[in-house]
Amino acid sequence: MSQKFQMMFQIAESSFEELPRVCRTPAYVKRYLDLHDALYAAMTLARTKAERGRVYRISQTIWSELLAAGANPSEVRELLSPSYIWRHYDKVKASKVHVDSYELMYQLIQIKGRDFILRNLKKFQQRGVDIDTIAMNCYKIETKHDLEVQCAEMRVLGVNLTTIFVMANQLLVKESPKPANVYCLLYFFYQQNLSLGLIAAWIKDHCNPKIHESIMAADPLDWTIFGINLDDYRPIWVNMNLHNFISIEPNLKKLPPTITINQFLELLNIQQVYIATRYGCDFEKFLTENYLVSGGQIDLLAEKFEHDNLFCPTEDKLKIGVALLKYGATNINRKKLVELFKRCDLSKNKRIKYSKVLNQKEVKISEV
Repeated sequence: MSQKFQMMFQIAESSFEELPRVCRTPAYVKRYLDLHDALYAAMTLARTKAERGRVYRISQTIWSELLAAGANPSEVRELLSPSYIWRHYDKVKASKVHVDSYELMYQLIQIKGRDFILRNLKKFQQRGVDIDTIAMNCYKIETKHDLEVQCAEMRVLGVNLTTIFVMANQLLVKESPKPANVYCLLYFFYQQNLSLGLIAAWIKDHCNPKIHESIMAADPLDWTIFGINLDDYRPIWVNMNLHNFISIEPNLKKLPPTITINQFLELLNIQQVYIATRYGCDFEKFLTENYLVSGGQIDLLAEKFEHDNLFCPTEDKLKIGVALLKYGATNINRKKLVELFKRCDLSKNKRIKYSKVLNQKEVKISEV
């Protein structure tokens, strides 16, 4: 117990013992106000439950007289314990003292625990505390079992399903490294008919690489039932997996069912393809041994070559353009390729090879 508190409390206690119970004269009023000041000062100095309890024992017997003497109602409120206000709620509420039912509930949770709030649920609702706020402060969802059991209880009480979803956020985040667990929790809310927009928004906001892969794999978990738009997930997935599929192996055949070859390519630019094919060294092999045999459309790739910015040596650009033309692209600007051909310092063999293509020699894959 601090010395300052002890000194101030002794002043308040001695003043209390000398006071009458009714403020009859201005002199009495002043003495009540002096007592109020001493009690309030002692309360501000109190640091322990025991010290606050000593103040409460005096102030709770004379708080009405303090108000009658003109004490500040908000300061008188500080001299009343949450438990006292709860027991004498109507009387305190009818006085000049302002009682915030929400603040009182938070204080009582600290003092008496969540079970006290739930046991007195109807009274709290009668006193203006909404059921969703009560639920958010009295239920704790830490496991899927908690979710299933407590959701049923809260729904009976009338708690909004959206509120329960918000309460489950911490569990969802904790399980996010395990996509199957997250899916299971979200599926629970899906079965409860939670708005798909809310579920889809949560997935978008909390999507990590593992969840991303699970979404795109689509097997065994179909995330589209939650209303997600795969267009939101394809671009990031393509950037993460670019080098796994732009290769000389027919890997494009292994694309997940949620993305086609055309969708995959549309999300790339020709610069990325150039870099992924060892700066063009493997471009022709990628074209013949992966892209075309996997069902890719040559003109879609040629369209990117024509219109995307490709930063590379002139000879590399010529090599890519000639390869596209050689294997059937119909939308290549042959005149531009001829101009590149004239500007390049090529070996004799390359000049012969490229000139055959530029002179409208088209070669099928089977002929290579």
